[in-house]
Amino acid sequence: MTDFGDERRDIGVLVAPELRGRGLGLGVGGAAASYAITRHGFAAWRAFVRNGASLAVSRELGFEAYAHQLAVRPAR
Repeated sequence: MTDFGDERRDIGVLVAPELRGRGLGLGVGGAAASYAITRHGFAAWRAFVRNGASLAVSRELGFEAYAHQLAVRPAR
């Protein structure tokens, strides 16, 4: 969990490749979301748009797409 608006409510879950598919992301993500919502009133899920597995976990937990973040890299 990282800060979102000065509070720990921005969630991102990393699962080692050899441990994927066991529901670990769902369990950890669900616990983090429950903490953030109970303590701060809401939670935000962070995932790359191309990360289908993370987006599937977020939808399973009840998250809905709200916005996309864009970044600009300096020219090389």
